[in-house]
Amino acid sequence: MYHENENDTFENVLPKYRITPEEELVINKAVIAYQIHKFKNRIVRDRNEKWSSEDYLEAYPEYLARELRQKILETDDNPFDSEYFTNIEHQDGREEPLREGLPCIIIATSGMLEGGPVLEYFRNIAPHKQNKILFVSYQVNGTLGRRVMDGARQVSISGKEGKIEVVSINCSTERLEGFSGHSDYNQLMAFIQRLRHKLRRVLVNHGEKKKSENLSMSIRRMYRISTHYPQIQEGIRLF
Repeated sequence: MYHENENDTFENVLPKYRITPEEELVINKAVIAYQIHKFKNRIVRDRNEKWSSEDYLEAYPEYLARELRQKILETDDNPFDSEYFTNIEHQDGREEPLREGLPCIIIATSGMLEGGPVLEYFRNIAPHKQNKILFVSYQVNGTLGRRVMDGARQVSISGKEGKIEVVSINCSTERLEGFSGHSDYNQLMAFIQRLRHKLRRVLVNHGEKKKSENLSMSIRRMYRISTHYPQIQEGIRLF
């Protein structure tokens, strides 16, 4: 996450989903990293939302990891209020971290570069080789994030006033494994197992076709429950 030469200017961008249970880990790792390198106020969070993900986490700390929950409930050591963060509350403030020319980490949505504030940072950061884009979520085939992660050197995005803008990608990219807002196969199967006596049918969606079909077949085979993987635009009568 760091440039080899600390005297150079560099910026990292972390595209993220709006709400992820693991965002606490991203933030904690960023705080630890910047404590080591003595950078303050250089972890930039774009919070241009009515409710940001950390708002939800602070409102419902019982769903956080135990150590982080205790920090929020029992002490004044709340990592979300750390002095290492600079919050961007309005779109007019997005130029500030880019204009200052200082090393920083920028956390912004959306996680697959398909829209949102991250594109504004992307178009300014991608052309410069000293910068880096860190993907902390899975990139679905066909998304801009996937093309960038697979090594595309030029991409087209919607620019100001809806005009198509070509962005050259000279920065490096990296994927941080272990961060996801989704349950994996084993977690989903364990969830079905706990509910199996109450289920009459399971609809599997929101996933790549082959994996969703495999999950649907596994549930049907292992738990003898009727399952279905709906096709795009297919209508389903629930009752």
